[in-house]
Amino acid sequence: MYYCTNCHRVTPERTESCPYCDKFDRLRPAEEADECRLTELDALNASVMESLLKEANVPYIARPMMGAGISAALGVTLEKFVFFVAYRDYARAQEQLEALLFQRLRKSLGVLHYLLLVGLELRLHGLPGTDGFGSPVHPQLPRPRRAGGRGPGAWGQRHP
Repeated sequence: MYYCTNCHRVTPERTESCPYCDKFDRLRPAEEADECRLTELDALNASVMESLLKEANVPYIARPMMGAGISAALGVTLEKFVFFVAYRDYARAQEQLEALLFQRLRKSLGVLHYLLLVGLELRLHGLPGTDGFGSPVHPQLPRPRRAGGRGPGAWGQRHP
């Protein structure tokens, strides 16, 4: 494995330039203590990733991408974190990252599965009181009649 001294990413093969940052002559063989960039996550996924790395006893550094002032102004939920691990722990950290991504994918597919079932149910039965597509259907109102019970109604219509 090779380590880029510019972007701190690990690549499996040596090339003239780093495949991530395109800098020349920055790749060198990875050393045990190299600080390797693992991933970039939003605040919610970062907190889950932190707990997974702690459970696996993988030391890490999570650096916020925005400054504290911008984060306070825009909100913590918009913050993104970059995770770094030592090269000696990189493989174990990758396993935890894959577990997180698989968990999120499975959860997303579960929601999609239920949405498809609800859509199918609505298509088969329609919504009550609608035309089946969600547009309301009102019963035909009786037309008003003139006194005597014959002819068109008197509401906005001409009489002979």
